[in-house]
Amino acid sequence: MSVNLSAAPFICLPRLKTYENYGIRLPDISILVNCIENTLLDREAMDGLAAIINEKHYDASALGNRDVYRLLNTRIEALDIFKLGHVKQQPVHRLEYKTRRKGPAAAVTMHDLACELFPEWQSHFSDVLTREVRHV
Repeated sequence: MSVNLSAAPFICLPRLKTYENYGIRLPDISILVNCIENTLLDREAMDGLAAIINEKHYDASALGNRDVYRLLNTRIEALDIFKLGHVKQQPVHRLEYKTRRKGPAAAVTMHDLACELFPEWQSHFSDVLTREVRHV
């Protein structure tokens, strides 16, 4: 993860309050950590981001102090398989179902992410993972 934590989403949140005055409820924001490496710098950056979100070190008063941000549990590691998926123009869940690495295979990572974002479809995602669907 190139530690590129932008403050923009936290700063512009109060500016979006105007939309809620018109009855447009702003959606919650899910934050996905992409290209993370298991380095001290990345772990510290993750701890800092988690602290910002969990301890609400941002101004949420404009949106009724509701919890707007959610840090997803799924992490996309900086692995060659994701680059390969880009080069081959293939979803990584079709390229790597099993791995010898300590971390999860790309298909498992994508499954976890999909389940986290759409928990109501978890059984369908799990079925794809179990059957190792590699074609459209």
